[in-house]
Parts: sequence; C-alpha cells; structure tokens
Amino acid sequence: MASTDSARLRRMYLGLSLVSNLGILCAFKYFNFANGNLAAALHWLKIDYSPWVLAWTLPVGLSFHTFQSMAYTIEVYKRRYPAERSLPHLALYVVFYPQLVAGPIERPHNLLRQLHIEHRFRMRTFDRACS
Repeated sequence: MASTDSARLRRMYLGLSLVSNLGILCAFKYFNFANGNLAAALHWLKIDYSPWVLAWTLPVGLSFHTFQSMAYTIEVYKRRYPAERSLPHLALYVVFYPQLVAGPIERPHNLLRQLHIEHRFRMRTFDRACS
C-alpha cells in the first residue's frame, strides 16, 4: 500500500511540475496569440469581447529553461538521477548559459555531477590557460 501511495505521489509531483512548466511557457508565449484569435472568432460571431493583452517581456531562453527543468523532473521521476539537494546546483543546471547557447537539452547527470566536484584555483593552471 505504501509503495502505491509513493508512486501516486511521485506521479502527482511529476504532473504538477510539467503542468506548471508548460503553463508558464504557454502564458508567456501564446496567451496573447490565443486571446487575439478568440477575439476574432467572437467578433465574427457578433459577440462583444474586448481582449486584454499581457504586456510581458519574454524572458531570455524561456523555452530552453522550461525544457531543461522538464528533463530534470522526468529523469528524477524515472529514477535515472537522484533528486538534487542543493538549490544553487539545481538553479545553475537550469540556467547554465553556455548550455543555452550550445544546446541541446542536457540530462542532469552530465552537468550536475560536475558541480559536485571540488575545484581549486591554481595559478599555474590559470597561467597555462591564458598563454
């Protein structure tokens, strides 16, 4: 019984994550388009409707960040990767700018594992990198 409750809870969290991620993406990218089409259709049916337009600025890389978040959620749901316990590491994984530019959507185990490795600054290595 406990395992079915756990599976149901995990599925609920997966659904909540996917719906919220896609909801944010759709709200930013498609709300005005859908609302304008609804207004045109209602005008054609002679129904008075004044659409309101959301004057939001589209966040840079919104689609990438959305799909990167969804990839993480799905990997954790399928137990291919354990849930990240560090919010800064998870945030860096989602908004990692070089990955945004280079693409494609990255699986969490490729990048998050590297964030847990301790890196020390060495002047000699820095000098070689700069020359």
